[in-house]
Amino acid sequence: MIFSNGIDTSSALPIYKQVMEIIIEGIRDKHLQKGDKLPSVNAISRELKVAQGTVLKAYEGLKKQGIINSQQGKAFYIANENVDNKLNIFILADRLTPYKEILFNSFVDSFVKEVNIDFNFYNYDVRKFEKLISASIGYYNYYVVMTHFNEDVSYILEQIPSDKLLLLNIMPNNLNGKYAAVYQNFKKDVYQSLKQGIELIRKYKTINLVLDTGNRFQFVPESIVESFKQFCKDYSIKHKVVDFLETKNLKKGDAYFVIVDADLVKILKYIDEKQWKLGSDIGILAYDDTPVREVLAGGITVLSTDFKEMGLTAARLIKENSREIIENPCSLVVRNSL
Repeated sequence: MIFSNGIDTSSALPIYKQVMEIIIEGIRDKHLQKGDKLPSVNAISRELKVAQGTVLKAYEGLKKQGIINSQQGKAFYIANENVDNKLNIFILADRLTPYKEILFNSFVDSFVKEVNIDFNFYNYDVRKFEKLISASIGYYNYYVVMTHFNEDVSYILEQIPSDKLLLLNIMPNNLNGKYAAVYQNFKKDVYQSLKQGIELIRKYKTINLVLDTGNRFQFVPESIVESFKQFCKDYSIKHKVVDFLETKNLKKGDAYFVIVDADLVKILKYIDEKQWKLGSDIGILAYDDTPVREVLAGGITVLSTDFKEMGLTAARLIKENSREIIENPCSLVVRNSL
C-alpha cells in the first residue's frame, strides 16, 4: 500500500478525517496523482483497521471537496491534485429569491482563484436546517449560513466551528464563539428608512404593513413589525398591520408596505382595474430591492439593505479569514410608487 501513515487513536481528530488527511498527504507526496484509482473501501478498511463506513465517509468528504471522484458509485479516482489552495464553501439559505441572487452572485464573483461552493436551501424547515448542517460538518473550509427563523437555532449552529462560520442577515441571540457576520439591523433599518420618507408617508391616510402570515415560504423578522409600530407611534402615523391582503379591502388614499411580490402584484393589478394613480391615489413601499422592482410600474419605492455589498463583504471576510461582525448598509430608495 502507498499509505505510510496510520490512524492515531489518541488523537482528537475524528478517524474519518484522519483517513482523509492520509489520502491528501499521499497526493502532496506525489504517491497519488490525478487519474489514479484509489484502493477499495474494503482494502483501506483492512489496512488501516477502521470500519468500512468510516472509510466511505472519508471518501464522501473528499468527493465533496472535489479531490476525488467516483465511477458509477464503485471505484474512486483522484480528480484534483490541488489539495491546499482550493476553498470549499458551504452556503445554507432559506430559499433562492431575486435579492439572494444579487447577494450570491457578488459573493461568488469576488473569488479570483478556484473555489468549490455548495448551495443548500432549507425552506424554513428547522429539521431540514439541522440535518443539512449536521451532514456537512467536517467537509468545508467555511460555512455561510442565513438563519431565517424567529426561533433560536443557536444550538444547531454550535455544531460548526466558530472560526469557520459566517452568518448572513441575522444575528442569533445565544450563539457563543468568535464567528464572522454580515447582518441587517432590521429594527434600526426600518425605523430610519421610514423616518427618511416621512413626508411621503404623510401624504396618505393610513400606512398598512402587509405580512402574508399564511405564506410558509416567507420569513418576516419580528423586529420589522416592532420597528414599524414604534415609528408610527412616535410620529403619530395612522397605521395597521395586515396579516393577509384581500384586494377588496384596499383603500384609495392609503399606503401599503409590502414584503412579498405576490402582494405587490395583487395591489398593482387592482390599481389598474380601478384606474387609480400610483403614488398619489395609493402608495406602495416594498421591502428589499430587486431589478424587477426598479422598473415595475415606473419604479417601486423600496426599503432595502445593499445585497451586493453584503456579498462583497462576506467574500472579503473569508479571504482575509476575519472574524469581524459588520452591519450592512440600508437605505430608502424613492421611486414612482410612493
